[in-house]
Amino acid sequence: MAGRERKPSFWDVRLGEIASPNEKDMETPKPTLSDTEIAERIRQGSVPQIQGEAEALAIAKKGGWEIEALISQMEMQRVEQNTKPGIFDLNFKNPKYFTWLLVGFASMGGLLSGLDQSLISGANLYMPVDLGLNVRQNSLVNSGMPLGAVGGALLLSPINETLGRRRAIIISIILYTIGAAIEAGSQNFGMIVGGRVILGLGVGLEGGTVPVYVAETVERRLRGNLVSLYQFNIALGEVFGYVVAAIFLNVKGNWRYILGSSLVFSTIMFFGLVSYELYRCFVLTVLLP
Repeated sequence: MAGRERKPSFWDVRLGEIASPNEKDMETPKPTLSDTEIAERIRQGSVPQIQGEAEALAIAKKGGWEIEALISQMEMQRVEQNTKPGIFDLNFKNPKYFTWLLVGFASMGGLLSGLDQSLISGANLYMPVDLGLNVRQNSLVNSGMPLGAVGGALLLSPINETLGRRRAIIISIILYTIGAAIEAGSQNFGMIVGGRVILGLGVGLEGGTVPVYVAETVERRLRGNLVSLYQFNIALGEVFGYVVAAIFLNVKGNWRYILGSSLVFSTIMFFGLVSYELYRCFVLTVLLP
């Protein structure tokens, strides 16, 4: 009938939501202040006091002059205290360089992944004889890392959601280190399989975390290049694995050195990421309160 009111369809409702965004989406951005105005606010004592990490993150998400004022205030306090930088302190004029450094350390996970995939090839020349492994046992040793990677992939989501990307990468490095140490010191079939599985847990966890961490950290213009750095490091690590195997081939106990060589790279990567985490905790617990 002509006078009958038509009920809105599903698409009418959806189009109405798109055409008429709610008031929250229409909020105007906070005005930014000049360096002079920020310095004046700091002098007047109108900078908000931060009581913890959650409050600092909330202010950072809102943007505006408050976060800039907080950073400027901490820099002024450091100058007034006249503290000497430590041997591990790094000062960058442009913060993006520090971001690139973090991305470089994170991408070393690809180097570890590729390295551990190829090291076993060199170790297989002597390891089965030293440990008395038969063909079936040696096959299980070789497949231990991919098997562990399945478990690492299952842990990927809960660890990332609970602890965050960077801490998930740190956990994967710890798994790498423990697995490589057990491999190098293996005395029987059970130890070498256990080491390979633990190593695989690190591979699975790190493989799904590092690319996402890099993509979320860097600016859009460089995102594709720096994400591909992880893939490049995987291929580079595979090459390094064969080089390391060739270096230790004629050394007594060669396969132990070959499998344990990844400890060097995991240690460098661990300290590179943990040093930032310690500095971050120092800022949030000592400087901000």
